[in-house]
Amino acid sequence: MYKTLLFIALTFAFVYANAQTTWYEIPTSVDNKLNTIDFPSTNVGYIGGNDSLLLKTTDGGQSWVEIDFNGVTIFGGGEHILDLNFIDENVGYMTVGPYGGNYKTTDGGLNWTALSVSGNFCYVGCNFFFAEDDGFLGGAGCFEGELVEIVSGGGATTQATMNDNSLGGGEYISQIDFLNANYGLASSSDGRIFRTTDGGVNWDSIPSSLTDTIAITSVKIIDDTLAFAGYEGLGNSGFGMLTSTDAGLTWATDINTATFYYPDYYEMVVSNHDHWYMAAVPAGNFVLGVIFENDGNSWNYWNVDHAVYAMDTYSDSIVWAVGDSGYVVVNVEPTTLSINEVDNQASINAYPNPFQNVLILDLTSFNNPTISILDASGKLVERIEESESELNLEYLQNGIYFITVQDGLRKEVTRVIKN
Repeated sequence: MYKTLLFIALTFAFVYANAQTTWYEIPTSVDNKLNTIDFPSTNVGYIGGNDSLLLKTTDGGQSWVEIDFNGVTIFGGGEHILDLNFIDENVGYMTVGPYGGNYKTTDGGLNWTALSVSGNFCYVGCNFFFAEDDGFLGGAGCFEGELVEIVSGGGATTQATMNDNSLGGGEYISQIDFLNANYGLASSSDGRIFRTTDGGVNWDSIPSSLTDTIAITSVKIIDDTLAFAGYEGLGNSGFGMLTSTDAGLTWATDINTATFYYPDYYEMVVSNHDHWYMAAVPAGNFVLGVIFENDGNSWNYWNVDHAVYAMDTYSDSIVWAVGDSGYVVVNVEPTTLSINEVDNQASINAYPNPFQNVLILDLTSFNNPTISILDASGKLVERIEESESELNLEYLQNGIYFITVQDGLRKEVTRVIKN
């Protein structure tokens, strides 16, 4: 009876959550599995996928084009881009695995140079960078277990000390995250989490509370005590993502994230407005993909049309997820992407600005336009199909809004303030 009531309660809560947001698919014209996404700015972003697929956007994600890059060793049978981390729009790092190595670009992904490593790397898994030539590479040695390489000035690398790492073959570091210059965590495919408090020089092995046959897919440090980890392979037994409340020293399943989808959990990101998001893939055939969100009060989740594995965020609250079959989704309407880059001198004449209740638009150069009102995060508040030049916006809360006026292919935007 208890399990039945719990199932009903969880189902009701999450069905209600499903009605509260929308994830919009962005077409990519590819069908590769997508493994990683990174936005170094609000306009420029990169996606890495299977078979060495590299996509780039320069318009905030509205459109994506494939990059024909140079300098990367591609082995027969295909190599996959597993991880991307860009320092700025041009300088970034790429992990190509499981055997291809780690690479650096300084020209926006067109040309790449292999990073030399000091360790006996057989498998590569991930990378993490604070700044250019200041970061870490994760993977595994040939029958040496998990390895972490420290990248320092000039791109030189030194091998970190891995205490109690696996001595088999194929166990590798799948993700690395740091809270600051000292405290970091790394996930292992061998079912453990490694922890450092000396800037990555030494890493201690921490059990995950699951068996060592359950791969840990990701780690995310929230603050100096709270952290989360993802995992895969529990089938119908996984009931919540892993969490630590003591800075990674001990781990347990978080019942607040439990669902009867029993998903595998992948990458977590934190938006600039402090919401947490996790990409997940349910067991069985319930749905294909799930995105979890914690808004600071509780966990909700939303079903999406394909399995999702990686996430990223830019601006205050624009969040992305990528996954199977070239699948890319974002949590705002695609036409609003990069809208935060709009200048106050946009060509639409809106007055008074700031306004209190009524805003007047000069629509003399438009022919039956559609008017959209969006909040500061780019989410649609109202769409007006009639050509109303005088808008009664008394119902809006005080704050910043964007007004878009679209007439066919022509679209103009301006920023207004209600006070």
